[in-house]
Amino acid sequence: MHSTFAFLRLIRWINLLFIGLAQFLFRHCIILPVFHYYNVEPVLSEVQFFLVVLSTILIAAGGYIINDYFDVKIDQINKPHRLLVDRIFPRRRAILANWIFSVAGILLGGFVAWWVGRWHLGGGYVVSSFLLWWYSANLKRQPLIGNVVVSFLTALTIVVVALFEIWILHRPAAYDDPAGAVFTFVLLYGGFAFLISMVREIVKDIEDVEGDRAHHCKTLPVVGGVRLAKSVAQVFAGVLAINVVILLLLEFREDNFLVVGYGVVTVLVPLLYVILRLYRADRKRHYHQLSTWIKLIMLMGILSMIMLYYFDEPYKYFLYD
Repeated sequence: MHSTFAFLRLIRWINLLFIGLAQFLFRHCIILPVFHYYNVEPVLSEVQFFLVVLSTILIAAGGYIINDYFDVKIDQINKPHRLLVDRIFPRRRAILANWIFSVAGILLGGFVAWWVGRWHLGGGYVVSSFLLWWYSANLKRQPLIGNVVVSFLTALTIVVVALFEIWILHRPAAYDDPAGAVFTFVLLYGGFAFLISMVREIVKDIEDVEGDRAHHCKTLPVVGGVRLAKSVAQVFAGVLAINVVILLLLEFREDNFLVVGYGVVTVLVPLLYVILRLYRADRKRHYHQLSTWIKLIMLMGILSMIMLYYFDEPYKYFLYD
């Protein structure tokens, strides 16, 4: 039983739930209502969509495992009490688990892509798995580039759901209006996922600066200093806060007061708290607490799709006319 719980921690099961929840809500609270309004049929059946979610989760789990595999020595300094690879799971077993999860995710995602005639999307699973490996082996030890890659892959979990449903090129005319609405939300939620992930990744780098410096990792806090890293995280958080304010003002103009209230209380206020708290944070535990706050903001952002489903009309938003 102990090893089971340890394995769940190794694959970051809570983060995997976030991924599955985000994809489920984006399909059922955004895409399907839009398609229903315009009387077009979704490409994926519920079974096919489940397989897409499962393939994404498998690749993400493989990414978490390989990340811990490469970070054994660093984690001995940064979080020795949470070290799993080497202490509970032998390194050979960890690398095998990474291969099993990653290959299974690639094959499953590629199978669904071929099944629905979106075979080119299968390549995205290969690229994502490779980027997760490259990030863990090299990119995460470089200033900002590793943060950008992880944040991009986080946003991609939303994007891929839309790509299975909407033709990018040679789209049938019936899909023009729903495509505009769906891709508006791809930008909104994909952008949210990217920006909030950038903030969290930088905060985590600050939290882990001691071990990273000891092993000559060139993360932003190591190369530029903690003060610079905090400022960069605040810039990304500030850009996100400005966009949230703009969206809430648009909702306010439409008298969607429940949506506005939800956004202010669960996203905007906590985000402003993170920005202000970063100024005063100067202990490892402070950054760990901020990381938890950011993860909570992520969850609230995901759950906002439910608010849009019940109290708004997703099909009226357009990227273009």
